[in-house]
Amino acid sequence: MHTDGAKWSRRHTRVFAATVVLVALLPWTVAHWPSQDGQNHLAVAHVMMHYGDAGSPFPEYLSIQTQIRPSTALYQVLCLAGRFVSLQIAEKALVSMAMALLPFSLLLFVRRACPGRAVNALLGLPFVVGWAFAMGFLSFQIAFGLGVAALALGWPPPPGGVDASRISWRHVVASFLCFLCVWFHPVAALITGLAMVVLEWRDLLRPAHLLRILVMVGPAALFLVGGYLAAGAQPESSVAQTDTHFADWMTVIGGMFEYDIAYTPFELAPRLVALSLLVPFAYRAIRADPPQGASPEAAIGRLLLVFLLLYGVFPVSLHGWGYASTRFLLFAWLLLPAAAEIPARIGRRLLVLGPALTIAVLAIQWPFIHRASSQMQDIVEAGASIPHGSKLIPMDFTVSVLGPQPVGHAWAELVVERDVVASQLFAAGKPRMGGERFRTLTFHPGVLDITTGKLPWSTNETWHDVGRQCESPDSPTRWFVRIPKDCTELLADRKATLETVIDRYDFVLMLEPPPYGRDLVASHLRLVRHVGSAWVYAVRPRDVI
Repeated sequence: MHTDGAKWSRRHTRVFAATVVLVALLPWTVAHWPSQDGQNHLAVAHVMMHYGDAGSPFPEYLSIQTQIRPSTALYQVLCLAGRFVSLQIAEKALVSMAMALLPFSLLLFVRRACPGRAVNALLGLPFVVGWAFAMGFLSFQIAFGLGVAALALGWPPPPGGVDASRISWRHVVASFLCFLCVWFHPVAALITGLAMVVLEWRDLLRPAHLLRILVMVGPAALFLVGGYLAAGAQPESSVAQTDTHFADWMTVIGGMFEYDIAYTPFELAPRLVALSLLVPFAYRAIRADPPQGASPEAAIGRLLLVFLLLYGVFPVSLHGWGYASTRFLLFAWLLLPAAAEIPARIGRRLLVLGPALTIAVLAIQWPFIHRASSQMQDIVEAGASIPHGSKLIPMDFTVSVLGPQPVGHAWAELVVERDVVASQLFAAGKPRMGGERFRTLTFHPGVLDITTGKLPWSTNETWHDVGRQCESPDSPTRWFVRIPKDCTELLADRKATLETVIDRYDFVLMLEPPPYGRDLVASHLRLVRHVGSAWVYAVRPRDVI
């Protein structure tokens, strides 16, 4: 049963577009766009651009792949744009594009599949600048938007009386979008393909429907499989941690809230208002149109339930790949407005409520985004004292109560500014990240070796586990995380690792170090420069200590 929802009008289009523009302008309000992985992605692009320069330090440590392969689009686009503007500006442009792409792809999907629910897309706007953007999952977000747009064009069945086997221009465009989706992030493309299968489940084996699916995903599938086979296995550059583990149910439930947090838990307030409308009406809609039904509304409800189920039962870490199950939750959350059947009496108010909640989210986020951007500028200014090509150990002591660590890889600004190198580069640098076939940079074998390597693994750049445990027991930073070791044990472990490798580095960068951080390996260090939250130390040779 379907209620008569509020109708989409030109006024809705203007308000929706204006709100999206406001959201997309957010990255341009700060000097540096903060995200946990973002600066490391810029570092990879910088290495690609300057790998062959005379005097470049990078060939000594890294191998590079420049072919067009799945998962490489972000770096290749950044390298192209970097010829004309700075990488930081190029990144902001891509972030703005992704922030616009996601809501517009949702609106296209809803208007093509369930036109009566189009106004619900206004309630999707408060979720745009969410957890994934603060994590720096830019490739995934772009691929995510491309995938939803491909579903919008390739899935909704033709109206009655139209030949279902007819291939139109929409299917050709959807095929191209799927190809781009693989180029940016193969996982988003695989989830898009799974979504297509779930939506077409009742008619999956009918030749006409199967032909449309093959046209849509066939070229992308060939690109993915061919790229995987042609790439070959990367050489082992570190001891890869390939654990697979599942989250307990309390973590799964808690994650449904934490993955709505980008820069501060206060963002939850306006988002919970939107969820208080979307969730009950989605539940009622799924009861009214059971998932086994044949209507588009039933198919969307089926897709939502499948993705929520996969989020609950899929490993949170799959063979060392983190946040595996989270990707399904991100898809489910974006599609939630399409699954809700909101009555017209409420839907008419969404024209004001949706933008108001979005503006509230942005207003809450901005002070935290600005502060993180200022910390990144501190790093750039303090790092100006580091000679080009130096070897660096980054140590970030900032702690977010919930959500990402938005300056977790901010040290990588110095790769772009000063050509520094660190074992934490996205080149299999974190041990758990080793061996992916589509990795653009790879450390030479032996570079990270703890005994003989030129750039041995110097422990994690983010110290938020230490920071949490070394706070007072009643500190909010300890409320939501349980860490098995106490402060003394964690510090002893980190110090032992640093003592083993520190003499093979030139500098240490500390961000917001507490006294115990500055004292940890103080006998090895000499303060070079301190700017705001950033402290740069030179490593003293052992024979000088």
